[in-house]
Amino acid sequence: MILKAVFLLSFSSLSFEVLLTRVFSISQWNHLSFMAISIALFGFAASGTFLCILDKRKKHWERQLAKKKSLLHFIHLYTLFTIAAFVALNNMPIDFFRLPLDTVQALYLLAAFIFLALPFFFTGLIVTIAYSGLPEKSGLVYFATMAGSACGALLPIPLLPVLGEGKLIIISALLPFALMSLKWPGGKLNFSKTKKAESSAPEIKPRVLILGRLIIIIISIFLMSPAGDYFIRIKPSQYKALSQTLRFPGAQVTKSVNDLRGRIDHVKSKYIRFAPGLSLKFTEKLPMQKAGFKDGDNPFILYDIQTQKDALFAKFTLPYSGYTLSNNAENILVIENGGGLAIPCAIATGAKEITVIEQNPEMAKTVQQHYNLFVINQIPRSFLARSNKRFDIIHIENWGSSIPDMAALTQE
Repeated sequence: MILKAVFLLSFSSLSFEVLLTRVFSISQWNHLSFMAISIALFGFAASGTFLCILDKRKKHWERQLAKKKSLLHFIHLYTLFTIAAFVALNNMPIDFFRLPLDTVQALYLLAAFIFLALPFFFTGLIVTIAYSGLPEKSGLVYFATMAGSACGALLPIPLLPVLGEGKLIIISALLPFALMSLKWPGGKLNFSKTKKAESSAPEIKPRVLILGRLIIIIISIFLMSPAGDYFIRIKPSQYKALSQTLRFPGAQVTKSVNDLRGRIDHVKSKYIRFAPGLSLKFTEKLPMQKAGFKDGDNPFILYDIQTQKDALFAKFTLPYSGYTLSNNAENILVIENGGGLAIPCAIATGAKEITVIEQNPEMAKTVQQHYNLFVINQIPRSFLARSNKRFDIIHIENWGSSIPDMAALTQE
């Protein structure tokens, strides 16, 4: 029983920790995703501190907490607080830009930190109880912890593209709750029990457990239904490019693709305009555009270019100035990292061969289908290190932070 609980909670908590990094990356920026590690460590440390204080005030606490009903109670609390903490974080009006000016934001951040640490608190509690109860099988406890953690870290890889962050967090939280009814090989806890101690241990009434299960089941069904999608769908910060673009009339997300590399949202609107550095001498119409956003930011614009004439506007932009230095370029390499203007610049030259490098698989697939160009889905440094091919022009596009050193906040 106890080894089963250790494995399942380790599995679920590591999966939750990995998914938290995705939640922070989408809702805020990915430099905040590292906070998930400190939250987990804080929760585990809090459980050890709690049991240390309990040991000084109450003897034989292991005997009571290691009972099957107590373990079930802890697992119920773990599931409930995991779901509640995620929903609270996702709907809490946290604005990190107002943190130095608004004291309420500090309270929001503290509350989110404590709520998110509670699932790891209960996981640490179960693991500590297992080590106390099975000292002769500490190796098995360690194996259950590490095996569960390893499996939990792998869970988002196949399921994240199918379910998304919100639903996968709910499912991972429900796994210990649902699977505790199965019989797994465990080990009886090595406590010297007496009748007196056994009778003095508080019993959790079955009706309390039943009520807790009903509450968890009802909440989970609601959140997994279309009606609960609003509460669990990750919402990007209002300062991110996706939130700003969706304010355009008629703007809508046509497709969203999730994986561990990021969430790509495809947005369509006739009001999307992206032509940085466009000269006032260009008086024609810009081609229609649509955009893709990684984790709610870092826009990549796709231009509706049917002929070379549709890319004429690119010749009136600043990025095209580099092409004027190389006449009759036949072979062009475009390294993309957001923006999207480099491809129209390359098309406007009339080059016979255009190669695009895009390291995000979804965006690479989209660019290949949209422009019908040769796209390499690879890290640019790796490609340049291996390739012996020579190009007339190498265009590196990187629309990021303009303030020095600010790009460090978006490093992955």
